Amino acid sequence: MSNKPAPIIWEKYIDPFDDNPDDIEIPEGFGEDDVNFDDGYEQNNLPFKVMGYEHPNITNQVYISKQFNFWIGHTKLKISSILSDRFDNVPGVESLEIYSPYRFRISVAKQYDSAEVMSEMSNIVHAFSETN
Repeated sequence: MSNKPAPIIWEKYIDPFDDNPDDIEIPEGFGEDDVNFDDGYEQNNLPFKVMGYEHPNITNQVYISKQFNFWIGHTKLKISSILSDRFDNVPGVESLEIYSPYRFRISVAKQYDSAEVMSEMSNIVHAFSETN
């Protein structure tokens, strides 16, 4: 096993408005070491304040995280416009939001294998870091 850090560390996106985040599905091919569940996103320990209200007829369909397969990627390499364009062109990436120079969120289309899409993105970061 290599001592090199992973090009991208993946974390399953947890919707802060979802009151049942425990039903998250991890794609086949990913083990517990591949996905980081940050305890800071538990409902009672949010790192930010959320205004909300009770509504008796809310279903899972209102939660965007139930409609899209979101993942947060963390990398040591700054996400430039060139790297962002390469990410955006990976087959299966249906949305891409850059949060910071080192953090981004993707949504993987339902017809694509999440593990394959994330692996391709990690390969892009690895190749990009070796040439720049």
